Amino acid sequence: MTVRPYKLATVLVGAVLSALASLAMGTHSRLDGLLLDAVVTGRAALLPDEEARARDRSPVAVVALDPRSLAAPDLASSPRAMMQPQFGALTEAVFAAGARALAFDFVFAFRGGAFLDGWDRSFQTALAANGTRVVLGRDRAVAPDVAYWGPLAARPAGRLGIQELIPDGDGIIRRVNMVYWLQPPPPGDSRPLLRLAPRDDAKPLFTLAGAALARAGETSLPRQVLLAPDRHLEALPTYALVDVLRCAKADPATLAAAFADTVVFFGSTIPSEDRKWTSARFLAPPEAPAPALQPAGTPGDPDAGCALTPRPASDAKVLSVPGVHVHAAAAHAVLTGRTPGEIPAWSRHVVAGVSGAAGVVAVLHAPLWLALGLVAAGLAILGAAALVGLVGGTWLPLGLPMGALAMAALGAYAVRYLLEERQHKRMREAFGRYVAPQLVQKIAEDESSLDRGGEVRDLSVWIADIANYSSLSEFADPKEVGRLLNRVLGAVAERVEAQGGYVAQYSGDAVVATFGTFGDQPDHADRAVRGALEARETVMALSREMTRATGAPSLDLRVGVSSDAMLVGNIGAERRLSFTVIGDGINTAARLESANKQLGSRILVSHKTREQCSETLRFRLVDKIRVKGRQQAVTLYEPLGETTGGPAADDEEAQAPHRRYERALSRYWARDFAEARALLADLAAQDPVARALLPRVEAAIRTPPGEDWDGVYDLPVK
Repeated sequence: MTVRPYKLATVLVGAVLSALASLAMGTHSRLDGLLLDAVVTGRAALLPDEEARARDRSPVAVVALDPRSLAAPDLASSPRAMMQPQFGALTEAVFAAGARALAFDFVFAFRGGAFLDGWDRSFQTALAANGTRVVLGRDRAVAPDVAYWGPLAARPAGRLGIQELIPDGDGIIRRVNMVYWLQPPPPGDSRPLLRLAPRDDAKPLFTLAGAALARAGETSLPRQVLLAPDRHLEALPTYALVDVLRCAKADPATLAAAFADTVVFFGSTIPSEDRKWTSARFLAPPEAPAPALQPAGTPGDPDAGCALTPRPASDAKVLSVPGVHVHAAAAHAVLTGRTPGEIPAWSRHVVAGVSGAAGVVAVLHAPLWLALGLVAAGLAILGAAALVGLVGGTWLPLGLPMGALAMAALGAYAVRYLLEERQHKRMREAFGRYVAPQLVQKIAEDESSLDRGGEVRDLSVWIADIANYSSLSEFADPKEVGRLLNRVLGAVAERVEAQGGYVAQYSGDAVVATFGTFGDQPDHADRAVRGALEARETVMALSREMTRATGAPSLDLRVGVSSDAMLVGNIGAERRLSFTVIGDGINTAARLESANKQLGSRILVSHKTREQCSETLRFRLVDKIRVKGRQQAVTLYEPLGETTGGPAADDEEAQAPHRRYERALSRYWARDFAEARALLADLAAQDPVARALLPRVEAAIRTPPGEDWDGVYDLPVK
């Protein structure tokens, strides 16, 4: 069989790109993380071993500060921040019961004795008496008060343990460090174990789990533990603090049965505190307490005897677990030898390359239905290999190879239809010159977009007209005028599209632009105003250039901007449609564009648009108008530019003329026409808006308006 050159080249490219992608994404990719979650869940579902679990005695236990303990009569009177006596009693109790180490998943940032003299003395005494076996939690920014960690012995290492757990990029905790390195090991150092020694060139800073194991006498720790438990993390023996304290008084032998030769972690299991998502989040939580170690007493009675019963999941309705259980699970994995090994990184890159090549071959050399089946079978084989590997004690991170197989197959499918796609692309580009590219894409994705009708959206729209266009028409022949007009309109369209807008229509020298027509644009008002400001600046700069080059008359841009709820969609006959915008906002924008001529402005913004704009734009109040044929007045604003916070933008002196104009307008509306005229007379020479208002003020002085005058300017034309 003859293999076409492009097929062989595609196979090689697929293999190389897959291997390079695996190399670039590193050892902890999101795909590998998701595969680990699935494999951990699948192993627990396919290989339950309840009898073995019942026979196993856990080398790790958790003492929980849970809602039940906080509500118990013998603890309810003590705020959590002042439970040092209870913590001291807990410390003495677990070590009297034979615990190897005790780790507090708490940061004791201040002393209770600072508020009540001697309040924490019993805790300090217990810490000093067991100073080689206690670990206090800290975070990277806050350490416990020295009054607590000071009594702890410096050797063995680990009297403080970092509580932070670093999640993967998707927020899931799949690995727990035993140490963080203050100075990284030398390059190329691939020691799988950290040998604890009094002197080590690369000094580690222990995590809570690593410190607990070090204080328990473990001298060989992995640098990092992959969380791949065979049961829910809260299935570790977990006892309520109140039960432990009661048993310490009533029956210490029961505590010995629970804590002898164990590493104990103490932390909060309150459902609203310190919850973590882990790779074991889909495993079934423990639903009911196991039989009590000594079924005696009544839990609700502070004088009752000992009833030490492992607790169920702190909140079985959610997928998260208390942070203390994550630390405990990492320590449990080390002590039981259930820390999965991992294959060398290079082998995963090789598998990714082979998988990518296989996906390309399947798609290029088989019918589509068979290719899909082969790709699905390949994905299943890789997933099954990861499951078998984890059962055997080795983690095979095959998520990226699986992704490479699927993506390479998709890429090969694209190659098969490359010529078709290129032709479609050319058609879309040609079509996009007549209508918005967003509309072309929308029609390509959903043919129902061609149906007549539409949807009501909150939009901003502006209508712009080239000022002095008549002089341009008289300046040259129609062909030259058309060339110059295309330059100007093209520049305006570029500014519209730069702000995410859509040029809905050209009509002679006028442009209709909408913002918020496609997609989600909650800042459409800001975009419309910025687009208008930028378009006018662009037209003026282009006009100066054309005047210098050809002697063409100077041009400017008048813009009216309005915001409202409008209908967006297809309007017209069944076989002849126009994608357009319909609504009162369009009419308002047209009136505002025309009002610029009477008010001396270049850009006018309706009050609805002004209300929707952010504080990053500056405006001045211009007037209130009533257009012909309408009763409702419209308050108008003129945009002045961006509020950048710099000295030039917010300089009081620069803003003073605008503020004086607004004061003059206010006096005019208040019928203080003389004061308004005085203010406007000073501004008229430099401010065309003030110059346009001044004759109206003078007319009001000559012929004062009636008592029913509302200050609104009735425009003489539409």
